[in-house]
Parts: sequence; C-alpha cells; structure tokens
Amino acid sequence: MPEVAEEWPWAYVISQNIDLSSHYCCSKYCGVVYCDENCHNQAISDHRYECKVLLHNKGNFPSDSIRLMVRIIGKLNDHINKDEIFKDEKRTSEFSRCCYCLKCIIEPNKLPETAILMEMFGKILINGFVILDHELNSAGLGLYLNLSQLNHSCNPSCVVTFDGPKAYLNTLNSEFEVTTSTILKNLTISYVALIDDTAHRRKALHERYYFICKCERCSDARLDSIATALVCDNGNCDGVAIIDVAEETARCEKCATVIDDIWEAESLLQTYRGIVG
Repeated sequence: MPEVAEEWPWAYVISQNIDLSSHYCCSKYCGVVYCDENCHNQAISDHRYECKVLLHNKGNFPSDSIRLMVRIIGKLNDHINKDEIFKDEKRTSEFSRCCYCLKCIIEPNKLPETAILMEMFGKILINGFVILDHELNSAGLGLYLNLSQLNHSCNPSCVVTFDGPKAYLNTLNSEFEVTTSTILKNLTISYVALIDDTAHRRKALHERYYFICKCERCSDARLDSIATALVCDNGNCDGVAIIDVAEETARCEKCATVIDDIWEAESLLQTYRGIVG
C-alpha cells in the first residue's frame, strides 16, 4: 500500500496491560513501558512530568486515558464539539471519575481548570487513536495532530498502521498518486469495524463520535445484503445467496438454490466480528 503520510504522536501512552517481557521499562521503575529503548529515548521529554506523578503515587496506576491527560497537562505546564459529549450521561460520569483520579495524583496548582480538562477529555475521546501492535492488539493510546484531520467513511480511501507509536497513513488504492499537495482532510479512514452491517456501524459511530454516518455505503441497503450473503451451494453456480433471517434460509439470486442451514455461517460471522471489534 502506498504511504501517504507518517506521524509521531503529539502525546501517547503505552498500555499497562501489554506483555512486559517484550517491552522496555522506564529506568526509574514508575511502571511505564515502551516498545523498545529507542521509543523510550524519543519519549523522555514527554514522560518526565508523568514519571514524577506516577512515582509519587506508586500502587495507584491510572488508566490509559488518565495517563494521556497527565501527559497533556505536562505539556501545557511547559490549546484544547464538546457539547454533545457532555449531554451523554455515560461520558459525564466518565469525566467525573477522570477528574477525581487526576486530583488524586496531580498537585492542585498544576491541574488546569475544569473547562480545560473537559476540552482535553473531549479531544482524547473523539480524536484519540488506539495504537495497535503487529498482531493488531491494542498497545496504547495516542493523539496525532495531523491524522486527527481525517474524516470517516465506511468505504475509506486509507488505513492507519503503526510501528510502535509512530503512525503511517497508507492508501488502499494502489494507483493513488502521492504528491506534496495531498491534503489529509480530503482523505478518509474508517473509525469502526467495516465487517459490521450498517445498523451496527451507525450505532458504534453515534455512541463514540456523536454523528449518523450517511456515506454512500450506509445509504445503499443492498450492499448490506451482499456483504452478509453466502456463496451458493450449487457447485455449478457462481451466484450469492441472500440471507432471510425471518425464514432462517438463504436463496441464491442467480439459480434460486435454497440454503437451509444459515446459522453456522452466522455464528462464524459473529465470532469474526468479536475478534476484529
């Protein structure tokens, strides 16, 4: 895949839940881990403030989101559409817990005003990228100032991959011409798992990002039917069988062959959704 852009995160944290045996730990043993020694060396300036906070609160290791806010606060001490977020009771509750944790681990004179914390929380929620390892497992959380310009599409032009915390934007079109005038905001990525049908994608997008997707794929009901269709059982037919959940069967559009047992295929699809979700 042709590479369009690459970016080191403005602020990031590596998850505390990853396998510590294969990663490089902070030399002061504050509990923070890095991909390797080079990653650690590049993050020293960002980690310095966080390290002091964590050492002062040993035994009370905060979540990835709170650690990312600590790093951002550290940068602010050396400027952040929150309205919809805080109409959501779930998000308001999360923010309250986050503020409580921050007040427990950061000196009062270093803590920004609540309005600034609210804006930071919203930025992390909406613009934060989950950093993936080479096995596509979650390895951390990061803020990328340029890549955060990318809009969503359920038929995206690009995909983001990672090498440690460094993000790479790659086009899905091999004929895409990368030039110095390529504008990120004209490119798209998917914010959710593309294996899901329109209803599931829209639900996930609305719950996390507060918008209803109206892209071309979401507007075409037939694409959902084809995406979840089965290969025809007739060995002489290259058609697809559209699933009828109410009838618990699938009928080939080309030769009309009926498939009676659709639940094994449905079970496999649900399992795959669980893996990629």
